[in-house]
Amino acid sequence: MSHLAGNLFLTFLRTLAMRSESNFWMKRMQRMLQLVMISITPLTPSPIHPMPTLVVRTIDLTRETEWCTNECAQGAKVAFAGDHTMVITFLHPETDSNGLATDRKTFRALAYNAETGELAAQLRWACCSHPITDTPQLIPVHNGGFLVRPENGKVVRYSSDLKPLKETTFPGPPGGYWDLKNTPGGQLAFLVSGPGTREQFSQTWIDVDTLEVVSTRKGLYNFRDPAAEDAVAVLDWDKNPPFRRFIILEERGKTGRLLTYGHTPCLFVTNDHLLSSDKAGFSVVNRSGETLFTGDLTYAGRPTLWSDRSLSGNRFAILDFSRAIPLVEKRGFFDWNFTAKVYDMKSKDKIAEFKLGTQDARTVSLALSPNGYRLAVLTDSKCDILELPQP
Repeated sequence: MSHLAGNLFLTFLRTLAMRSESNFWMKRMQRMLQLVMISITPLTPSPIHPMPTLVVRTIDLTRETEWCTNECAQGAKVAFAGDHTMVITFLHPETDSNGLATDRKTFRALAYNAETGELAAQLRWACCSHPITDTPQLIPVHNGGFLVRPENGKVVRYSSDLKPLKETTFPGPPGGYWDLKNTPGGQLAFLVSGPGTREQFSQTWIDVDTLEVVSTRKGLYNFRDPAAEDAVAVLDWDKNPPFRRFIILEERGKTGRLLTYGHTPCLFVTNDHLLSSDKAGFSVVNRSGETLFTGDLTYAGRPTLWSDRSLSGNRFAILDFSRAIPLVEKRGFFDWNFTAKVYDMKSKDKIAEFKLGTQDARTVSLALSPNGYRLAVLTDSKCDILELPQP
């Protein structure tokens, strides 16, 4: 019931109650009025600290000739290459001489001015020798540039003005699993490669400016565990009942130690602060295992948490989600209701919330600008850019 309809209905009931000459019916009307007020009140808008409208511009990707709508959506990601440049990457199917789609794909990027929404450049890289196990990646680094890993161990460094600066290839198994991340601050990258089984994975810290190796090691690795500049937060679990999860902090040059029980590592917001999730929601802990602050999640206890952090380490963002109501599903199994939330490390509180509605989970991505003052949310074939509150 809408707010206006509710008010009209209440006025009608009050009129009947006042006009009733029977004491019995007057009491019944008063009781009905109380029940209706109870049922309607929670549905009225809350006047307490409403979240402001944060969207300042929306980019329609279908207007770009390089975009391929549904074929691109499932592999599309958004990232910031500096505070003023937003980059959307995707796999683009190639066509044959007859214009028919083939199994060949290229890794492409659309770079936009985050302040005006104007297209600044379109980039592409040959990729995808092994599309099942090897997904191309683009990650932001310090000074507004980014690294691209189009396939296997090939890594290319780009400047803030989208120019290639340096290129190298790191050893690893062709056709195996590869994963490239940035560490907090974006000074180092963390490259992991392995054959795709729980065996010896190579872990390499790389200087993003020179693409030289800073440190390497091998060992059992869960592949997606987050890294700081000198540490990795490794998920492990008890081999006997009650089979509890726990996080081991493996710092470079030191013996691994227990950090916390019952949590799954998500990412290092700073080199000393780890974002993790558990059945109750999310937590930010320091290297001593002390919990600094926590927050709720609609679908807590899930194995992964979709999140991003600003390179400055002042903020992080989370994609919270819940199962869509079957009656409004559009894509069946993959439909979820999404909400983007941004948290501030200094205030230890949520500073922004943006509801995305029902979306295909394969098409959703979010990114924070390096300074933490801008959020980009990619859904299907559009990208919303939000300006966040500044301290």
